[in-house]
Amino acid sequence: MDKEFFFPSSHLKPEHIEEPTTLTIAHLESKEFYDQKTKSQQPKPVLVFTGDKHKPMILNITNWEMLELLHSTDTDCWAGQRIVVQVEKVHSPKGMVDALRITEIVPAKSDRGVWEVFRKEHEVNDATVEAILGTKLVTEWMQGSGMGIDQAIGLILQALEQQDSDADAHLDNRESELEYFGDS
Repeated sequence: MDKEFFFPSSHLKPEHIEEPTTLTIAHLESKEFYDQKTKSQQPKPVLVFTGDKHKPMILNITNWEMLELLHSTDTDCWAGQRIVVQVEKVHSPKGMVDALRITEIVPAKSDRGVWEVFRKEHEVNDATVEAILGTKLVTEWMQGSGMGIDQAIGLILQALEQQDSDADAHLDNRESELEYFGDS
């Protein structure tokens, strides 16, 4: 039997994560915890995930700042976002210890299908798709407008199609000019 059997934790810990795990944020809440240094209750940010498979995660400053970088400084925008939680070795006063780290944004599986269409139609590689999705500018644009990823991709596709259409029209006009004036 392991320690978790006798002393179950109410929050996500490194020993709960065996490999990088994709989770969807339900919401952020504040919980009071006893602080040994101040000998008083202190509020801590806690991420709650959708479903009941994973326990809530107490955020440290490193993970908080990663969420801000990936999503927004507006914590209300974090709900519904998918993240990857993994375990990394970090330096601490106790030496090297395991710590939970939020490492990347991951689009939902349904969103992946839209990206696949985008990738194939516009002949872009996976790295480009991930770069577009992961850019703070695109993320902030989507959050600021309140649109989902499929809506954002739709607008990007429309813009690219318009650009292609404009380029085709320009080529057609150029070919007409060449025919009219003769190809010299």
